[in-house]
Amino acid sequence: RVLLAGGAGIGGFRSDAWLTEDAGTTWTRPLVSNPWPARAAHGLAARGDTVVLLAGRGDAGVLADVWRSDDKGASWQLLWERAPWAARSGPSLTYVRGSGELVLVGGFTGEVYLSDVWTSPDFGDTWTQVVRSAPFSPRYCHTVAPVGVASGSLLLVGGHSSFGSCSDVWQSPDQLELRRHSIFLLLLGRRLEVLRGVSRETWRSRVIPCLLMPQARSATPP
Repeated sequence: RVLLAGGAGIGGFRSDAWLTEDAGTTWTRPLVSNPWPARAAHGLAARGDTVVLLAGRGDAGVLADVWRSDDKGASWQLLWERAPWAARSGPSLTYVRGSGELVLVGGFTGEVYLSDVWTSPDFGDTWTQVVRSAPFSPRYCHTVAPVGVASGSLLLVGGHSSFGSCSDVWQSPDQLELRRHSIFLLLLGRRLEVLRGVSRETWRSRVIPCLLMPQARSATPP
């Protein structure tokens, strides 16, 4: 199943959406007139019948709205008129099946290239800033894709920055750094088991996952 929504063509920005459920052989319009403003360079991600569309550039400039459809584009609900993250075009929006989250990465405000990372555990209702400035160069029109089905790991590839086109590849989490932290925490857990009686199972299943999670701040619709 593929949903094609928005874009730019002859005559300007578009707000149409087309759905195919047979690998592109036939296309239908779930809704003749969509409620969201025409745009291009926006984010679009799906989980089953649910689709989230956000940000991009329209006739009024860069956007920071968030729209969701729970019926493959037949109807849309405005979740945020202005989300907590900066208005932008060219972000990457990805659904990570392993964590069940949406991940929004980077973009371009019209003046500033971005390298921030935001996540949403409820498909657009709330947003948490994970990183204000990631280690890769700020960029837009890049690709972020999950590695495997349940790993929660992501690859970031390419894009365009203030220095020109990018050809680098980044992985999150950094596997070497994560391995170092995990080994240190396992050794610390063994020490606490001897000194304080903290069980190995409690340390592995409850403490370590919390310690490896990054600090974050969240936002909900006003």
